[in-house]
Amino acid sequence: MIVGWQVANNMRTELPFAALEMALWRRRIKKDSGLIHHSTQGSQYVSIQYTERPSGIGSRPS
Repeated sequence: MIVGWQVANNMRTELPFAALEMALWRRRIKKDSGLIHHSTQGSQYVSIQYTERPSGIGSRPS
């Protein structure tokens, strides 16, 4: 199930970060809730800002 999404005319880090934040808010995800996080392999997904957020809530990569 897709629970977070965003649309933009660029591929900056803010795009997947906003989608992640939407998903966390919509599902009321709390720290260490067992979240499994899936993302593509684009460069915007490896930024420090983006990688710190999932690890900060204790999620695991898919």
